[in-house]
Amino acid sequence: MKNGRMSNSRFDPREGQWYDLNSNTTCVPFFGLASYGRSLYCIGGGSNPYSNHCARFDVCCNKWETMSPMNARRWGHSALTVDNKIYVFGGWNGALVTTVELYDIPQNKWDTIVSENIIHFAGAAVLIDYRSD
Repeated sequence: MKNGRMSNSRFDPREGQWYDLNSNTTCVPFFGLASYGRSLYCIGGGSNPYSNHCARFDVCCNKWETMSPMNARRWGHSALTVDNKIYVFGGWNGALVTTVELYDIPQNKWDTIVSENIIHFAGAAVLIDYRSD
């Protein structure tokens, strides 16, 4: 925290230096994080009220941009990028969230793609050996 605001930094391994990031955003604690291209996506979060907020941070421009919100509010969820889509699953919003949402990055649009009994809270997600060909 700096002056009562959330403080973020990034490390540039090419230069061996830390840089302060623009902290003018409404990101909340316990958000999901995904990356695509030169951007980071801060998705959902909070503890009560729960958030469906989505914001994109352009690392090169040091700038935040508000994106379309998710359909379900949640925190403690996981986010994973595959090709040009972000998958968000699990979490909590007063009860376990059992839906999987898909964010189409080029279209800035969320869809609920699965409504199953998926129990996932405060875990992680990773993509292993994915080939899109």
